[in-house]
Amino acid sequence: MRHLLLAALAASLPACGDPGPACDLTGTWMGSPVMGQFVNARVSHTFNADGTYAVNLNDATFDGQWALSGTRLTISNDGSCPTGSGDGVYQMNFSDCMHAILALVSDPCAGRSQTLNGEEIIKPF
Repeated sequence: MRHLLLAALAASLPACGDPGPACDLTGTWMGSPVMGQFVNARVSHTFNADGTYAVNLNDATFDGQWALSGTRLTISNDGSCPTGSGDGVYQMNFSDCMHAILALVSDPCAGRSQTLNGEEIIKPF
């Protein structure tokens, strides 16, 4: 009986490195970069249901597209990057569906990757 209880408990715990639950990003999230030239800047990310995306960084707004596959976020055609620079891919590490930390997977746009990598975002409502 004890082994069954331990096995059930172990199965219910997240695995080491588990990014947490898959969550819906639709809506506005607030954050602050932890590296690069915009450290501690005010950032809001708006993920619209139609796949469009807007990031407002210190009152400058950049638009693009987004897609979430499991916990992998892809940002495309983000106006903050030179045309043709390619997609940014980030692992969304959710602690719950209102808090996440973005972790760089790949992004050829240096400014975007410095702004987003390590950023904790919070969905305030």
